[in-house]
This record gives sequence, structure tokens and C-alpha cells, in this order.
Amino acid sequence: MHFINPNFLFGLIAVAIPIIVHLFNFRRYKIFYFSNTRFLQSILQQTHKQSKIRKLIILSLRILAISAIVFAFARPYIPNSAVQNASANSYVVVYVDNSFSMESESVSGNLLDEAKEEAKAIAQAYQTSDKYMLVTNDFEPKHQQFLSQDEMVREIEDIAVSPVTKTINEVFSYISRDLNKQNTASKKIYYISDFQTANLDREKLAVDTTISVYLSPLKSNRINNLYIDTLWVDCPSPRFKQQAVIHAIVKNTSDETVEKLPVRLFVNKSQKALATIDIPAKGFAETQLNFVISEDYVQSGYVEITDQPIVFDDKMYFSFSASPQSAVLSVYDQKENPFIRALFADDAEVEYQSSSYKNINYNLIKDQNLIIVEQMDNIPSGFIQEITQYVEQGGNLLLLASAAEKTYNNALNQALGVTTFGSLNENKTNVSFLNLQSSLYKNVFEKYPENIDLPVVFQYFTADKSVSANKELLMRLENGDDFLIAQQVGEGNVYLLAVALHESFSNFQQHATFVPTVYNMSWGSGFQNPLYNIIGSNTAFKLSKMQLSNEAVLEIKNVNNLHAFIPEMLRNMQGVQLMVRNQIRDAGNYLIYDKDSVTAGISFNYNRKESDMSFLKEKDIQEYIAQNSLKNISLMDIQHKSAAFIAQQINSAGTLLHSLFIVLALLFLLAEVVLLRVWKV
Repeated sequence: MHFINPNFLFGLIAVAIPIIVHLFNFRRYKIFYFSNTRFLQSILQQTHKQSKIRKLIILSLRILAISAIVFAFARPYIPNSAVQNASANSYVVVYVDNSFSMESESVSGNLLDEAKEEAKAIAQAYQTSDKYMLVTNDFEPKHQQFLSQDEMVREIEDIAVSPVTKTINEVFSYISRDLNKQNTASKKIYYISDFQTANLDREKLAVDTTISVYLSPLKSNRINNLYIDTLWVDCPSPRFKQQAVIHAIVKNTSDETVEKLPVRLFVNKSQKALATIDIPAKGFAETQLNFVISEDYVQSGYVEITDQPIVFDDKMYFSFSASPQSAVLSVYDQKENPFIRALFADDAEVEYQSSSYKNINYNLIKDQNLIIVEQMDNIPSGFIQEITQYVEQGGNLLLLASAAEKTYNNALNQALGVTTFGSLNENKTNVSFLNLQSSLYKNVFEKYPENIDLPVVFQYFTADKSVSANKELLMRLENGDDFLIAQQVGEGNVYLLAVALHESFSNFQQHATFVPTVYNMSWGSGFQNPLYNIIGSNTAFKLSKMQLSNEAVLEIKNVNNLHAFIPEMLRNMQGVQLMVRNQIRDAGNYLIYDKDSVTAGISFNYNRKESDMSFLKEKDIQEYIAQNSLKNISLMDIQHKSAAFIAQQINSAGTLLHSLFIVLALLFLLAEVVLLRVWKV
């Protein structure tokens, strides 16, 4: 038999108390004189013997009761044979959750500090000859090896809070990869965490049954939190002096409604907007923040609220680029389209060029925001290849029917994988539907007339009726045929018009809807980098029109010049792609530099999974273990426990006997009471 708390055995000294009472009986006797005691002699001898036996039995019961109480506090146990015979060469992996939620306070301090103390106690509970591995959410390369006990303790001391979050399955999968390579029967994982609900995978834990897993949940004080969950910009083609709208969703995890919470918008270090919102309990609210895009190319900003004590999610950063000028290329067969030229040629905000198929400079294609192509009878294969690559890499293409042809050449349509056109329909009709939900027409109409006069169509090519998930209807004819559609191809868009821009086909080119339709195509961007990225995940950022020499190097810097690094660069014909791999640790706005000039902006935010401060209780974890029959996983209640207690609990796997000794103590005390009441001497 072994003891978890052997120091309590010093309490056995207390058995001296009943012994002393027994040896020094201070009971006073009164003397009675009898004329003759000859007849009482035998009775006196018998009573004295019974009293002595009774006192010895009571003394024994008291000694046994005190001993049982002391043993109960010392927590005796009988070790399992597996523990007694365990190999001295154990491989022990300790995972310490170092996410933002571990900065919460419990009754005895910071959760991360508690977790580090537990981790050290666990490591020190094993033999110095055992091997140890430390794992945190960062999955650092230096932790992908087994350490000595002293090295393990030093590494635990260096653990700091991290913006990276990992699910429990990701952690076990990462650990098992190295632990399963070890040739030993003694493999153990200790998982120390606050068990935030958001990080629990719904699928069954993938843990090898040969590995013993011990879960140590840490309980924090209840925390209510307000946080900015999502941002998006209502501006599909940002340009100078245009109004943009930032939409923000703010969530409330508390049980009380929050009223008139201030929400502030900052762009390029200046406050641009302020709004107040009411957020229901356990709910969310959306707010809109309007601002006019300045003449700075990069718009770096953030939306901010004020909330305590969790502050990492009170700001959400964003970046996007606004272009001062759009580039449009018109490609024709015999003659430049006069309506396209009239729309763009004299516009200072548009760099307009035109070229025939025969004289086109292919080097111009990659630099265009919009390419307008008029179909012809024979389209060069080289042109088809260049245009296909341009669209797939994020370009915009408008395909027009040829006014000189009675058939539609679908060679370019087929190469792009978009809708094809068939026969020419010469029946006069009208456009009857305009898709106001499309980004092309956003903010075009202050008020849309009920009986609006839409374009008249004299003849048109009939579009294929096949259904496509990436197809958007922009204009439709009265008979249900398509007039203008958009289709996404790769990262770009293809706009398909069923007519030629000629009086014999329709009056669309002279109608009021023509200008906003084609003009907004020229400002649209098929591919847009995300408004922001999440720290902890690999990020790909594209500079689609940038060409660098082999010696050129781009650099990413914090807007306050607090952090700078050189990202991985991938070059291709369409530009440069930057890869950011765990090089960003702090949320904020960053600028991409080509030497001393700013090329673009990129923003990073902390993962909002940590913002929902709801945690699993011990009973929830036990139910999860039972439901999934995870027999090699068990709970350890070691929060707020001393290192000695943790060590003893780790080494005390077996049959606990403290409950038995509590019962024995009660039985001994009950026997004493009964004996005193029943056995009268």
C-alpha cells in the first residue's frame, strides 16, 4: 500500500492522546465503610476485571478511529501491476494551450501561468531518464524533438501567449506523428487547456489507443465579451473620390443587451466615421461606416470598439487599393467601334487603347482592366491563348458580336468555357429586366422607375440555355432570352452581349444604360485580394500586374515600421505572388515595398475563434469521452494543486482506499458510542 499524501501520517502521533487518558485515569473514587466486606469480595474482583477489559476495548476503538482518519487524509492506494512494472523509458508529451483565452484570470491568477506550473510538475513527476516533448499552438520546429527533463522545464518557462489557435484534433494529429515513431510501450499525452468550445472538433478524436491521454481542464472566471467579428467593403471597384461603405458585424457574448456602443472607423491614421449600435444579448448587430476614398493609393484602416477585459478582438484591420486610372483595350477586326471610342477616348480616368487583331501588341494584354473584343470570322489561335490566360489570372473581358457576320464564332467562347451563341433571331423585342443587384449597377440609380424605358432589340444571337453555377444574368429580353450575362472564369469575368454595338442590332449603345454598364466593367477587378487575412494561416497575396527582375526583392513592413520581413515570392507571366508563412505575429496593417515605393497594402487580424468565451465543463468532457468510447483518455483534476500532489496523482494509478478508511473511522466511532451506552460497569 502507498500514500498520495504521506506527510499526513505524522498525524498518527494523535493516538497518544487516548493512551495517556487510559494510563492516567483521573476519575475520583469515594470510600464507603462496611461493617463486613467478606460477602463483597468476589463481586468486587469480578467487576474490576470487566471494567479493565471494557477500557481496553474502548482504547483500541479510539486508536483505530484516529488511525483510520489519518490514513484517509494520507489517501492510501494499491498501485496497479502495470504501474509497478512500467518501463523506465517513458515518452511524455505535454500540450500547453497558449491561445488568447488562456490570458483569462481564475481564482488564483492567470490561466497560462497555472498551465505552465502544471506542465513543469508533470515533467518533474517522471524519471530523469524519460523523454519529453512540449507542444503549443505555434507548432514550433524546436518543439518537434524529445528533450531531457531539465530542457523541458526551461522550454515551459519560455511559453508566451500566441495568436494562433488549434483544434484538439489538430493537436493530437500533430503529436501522434512523432510519438508513434517511438519504440516504447509507455506513451503519454497531457493536454492542459481551458477547453474552449470553439476548438472542439465534432468528429471523434483520432488518438492511437496505445497512447494514454490525460486531459487537464482549467476553469476561469466568467467573462463577457464584445468583439468585431467580420468586415467587408461595399465597393467592388475602388477608385479615387468614390464613396466606400465598410460593413462591420459586432457580436455580444453576454446575457445583457448592450446599448449605444460606439464604433469608430480609421483610414490612413485619420478617423473617418463614427456610429453607435445596440447589440442584443447573445446576439450580433451590423453597422455601416461611410467614407470617401482619398487620393492615397493604399487604403489602410481599422474598425474599433472599446471593451474590457478581452481587448485583442476590439480592432479589425483592413487594406485595399484604389486606382486613379483604368486601362481599357478595344480589339476589332476591320474598324474600331465608334461607340466604345466615344465612351473612353476622352476620359482622363481611363487609359484607352485600340488595336486590330493583326497589329495587336500582346505585351499590352496583361496590363488591362478591361479588354473589349469584337468577334470575327477567324480568330488567331495565339490571341485566344493570350486572352484565356489573361481572364483566368483575373482580367475582365467583354465579348461583342460582329456586325458584319450573320453567324457567331464561338472559338473564344469555347476556349474560355463560357456560354456559346447559336442562330440569329431577327424578331424585334425589348429588354425587360435589369439586374439591379449586380455590382455593375450598384449606386447607379438613386430611384429606379417602375416603367423604365429599356433598350430595343432588332436582332440578336440566341444564347445557349445551359445552366451554369458561375453565370450571372444582367439583362434579359421579353421572351426570356439572355441579352447580357456575366460568367466567372478562373479569377476573372467574361461579359457576353447577344448583339453587336450597331444600329442594325439594337439601340443599346445609344441608351442611358450603356454608359454605366460598360464603364463599370472597366473599373471592375476580376480578382481581388482579401480585405484582411487571419494570423496563423498561410497567406497568398497577388500583385497581378507587377513584373520584377530576378534580382528585385519585395519587403513587407508594418505601417508603423515596427516589424519588417522579406516574404517568399513566386513570379509568373501575370505578376508576382507573395507567400506569408507564420511571419506575422501581431495584428495590424502592413505595406508591401518595392525598394522605397509602396506597391500594395495587406492586413492581418487575430482569429475570432478565441472571442467566444464559452468553455466545456468537466461533465461535458466526460460525456464526450463516454459517447465516443475513448477508453485511453481520462480526466485529471489538478488545477490549483501543488507539484507534490500532481506528482503523487500521476504515480498513484491504482485502487484508491481513502473512502474505505473513512467508513472504518465512522464504524469505530459508532462502536465506541454503542459500547459506552450498552456495557455498564
